[in-house]
Amino acid sequence: MKCEFFILGLLSLFCNRAISQVGVNIFDDTYIHIIQINSLENITCEEFHDTLYTIYAPEQEARASDRTYFPSSVTIDRVKVDTIGLRYKGQSTFQGLPTDGKYSFKIDFNEFVKGQEFDGLKKLNLNNNRWDPTCMRNKLAMESMARMGIAAPRTSYAKVYVNGSYKGIYLIVEQIDKTFLKDRFSPDSTGLLYKAVDWGGGPLIPPTQLTLERSLLQKTGNDEGNYLPIIDVWNITNGATDLMFYDAVSKVYDFHNFIKQMAVQTFVGDRDHYCVGGANHYLYLNPLDNKLVMIPWDYDLSWNRYWNGKEYQNNLDPLNWVECIEHENSVYAAKMLSIPRITSKYHAALCEVLNYGFDSLWVEQRINTLTNLIGDEVVKDTLHFAQFTDFESQLDSSYLWENPLWSDETKIFPGMRSMIRGRYAQVRNALHDAGFNCPCNHPTLKE
Repeated sequence: MKCEFFILGLLSLFCNRAISQVGVNIFDDTYIHIIQINSLENITCEEFHDTLYTIYAPEQEARASDRTYFPSSVTIDRVKVDTIGLRYKGQSTFQGLPTDGKYSFKIDFNEFVKGQEFDGLKKLNLNNNRWDPTCMRNKLAMESMARMGIAAPRTSYAKVYVNGSYKGIYLIVEQIDKTFLKDRFSPDSTGLLYKAVDWGGGPLIPPTQLTLERSLLQKTGNDEGNYLPIIDVWNITNGATDLMFYDAVSKVYDFHNFIKQMAVQTFVGDRDHYCVGGANHYLYLNPLDNKLVMIPWDYDLSWNRYWNGKEYQNNLDPLNWVECIEHENSVYAAKMLSIPRITSKYHAALCEVLNYGFDSLWVEQRINTLTNLIGDEVVKDTLHFAQFTDFESQLDSSYLWENPLWSDETKIFPGMRSMIRGRYAQVRNALHDAGFNCPCNHPTLKE
């Protein structure tokens, strides 16, 4: 089983990398890019913010499938694009920021000039890293996904200026859209794409048109409101017996891919995804096999914070994820942890995470490389929510932050590197106690 997951992961990784041609310049993460955003009109930075804020504030709460963009211009690494669509993005990363704060952006090169692209891309995301003192968590999680053959968005870093005002260091994140789908799956991008905001596939949300429109935002397809593939998968999922569950569901849902993503999600401990909230992932009806496949999104809470006021990371049992088992709507994860045949595949995927996806030597080298690249810039970023003088030390030490959104709650961000060390031992010991032999290919991170 371990060999099956490892070999398939390598083959998928090779295929994904071999066809990735678009975005090769903007996602070159060996240096920090320079992005200069400007209004088309002669207005101040504050007036520009007021316009963007007024447009986006009511839409972000409504979870609108189509956002409103403001005409602007952008210069990326000295290459200017005269007319692009610009808007703020995010929810918890947006709420409560001051006027001169560090907001996340979405850039649409194609919004006002049809066919316009940059480096072969139609959209880019600029994330403000609000919940990540290191500015590395989302990046490391996505890179681990890619190492395991999962189609995941690429990332790089940029220093961002808005109407001449420096806004700090941002994470550039690839957009999940038709360009992404063509690059990772097939030139035939006719498959339907959905963004999950509250969907787990279980019986708590029956597949009516209304519930599906609230749970999944359709992103592609000429026939708006087409949820027939979701309904078909839901019916098979909730009608299958435990004995036939894996075989039945795997005909319409890429369960192999799901198990690998859950293994990464368990290792990094980010709960703002499928298992608890049913959010922060995409579903794509892959025309190559006519199966729904999960695509990961937004892992900035990895190894990160309290959940509902309780410290959870070190108490998150990798083999007995209580929220998944008890949350009836997270049916795929619940079945994965309760049906022995599927559980064994999950154990193999966890072993692959330890020995390849997040292999300790790679992680240590990657953290060192990224520290050398962005460490000084993060320390100098006066708009970053976490303020410290020594980037290296905060990789291992907790950071305490008084949260302006919830004044009665203090956020404790554990040191990322120390959390990773502890997670290695916890997951490997859990596999050993369950009788699963997962040999250690590399030594653990240096103490």
